[in-house]
Amino acid sequence: MHACLNSLMAFAILGIAETIQPVFKRFQIRYHGALSAFVALVIVISLVVGLLLEAFRE
Repeated sequence: MHACLNSLMAFAILGIAETIQPVFKRFQIRYHGALSAFVALVIVISLVVGLLLEAFRE
């Protein structure tokens, strides 16, 4: 089950990064691949933290 969840999160990060990357390319930002991966990681982490905070709210 953990392998499935890890792969699901990895594919979510990859999908978000591939969606964001053309925007960075259009504005000719350097290191657009690394920047889009970092932004995708921040988005996924914030979604998971929000989900966990909501799950344990009383």
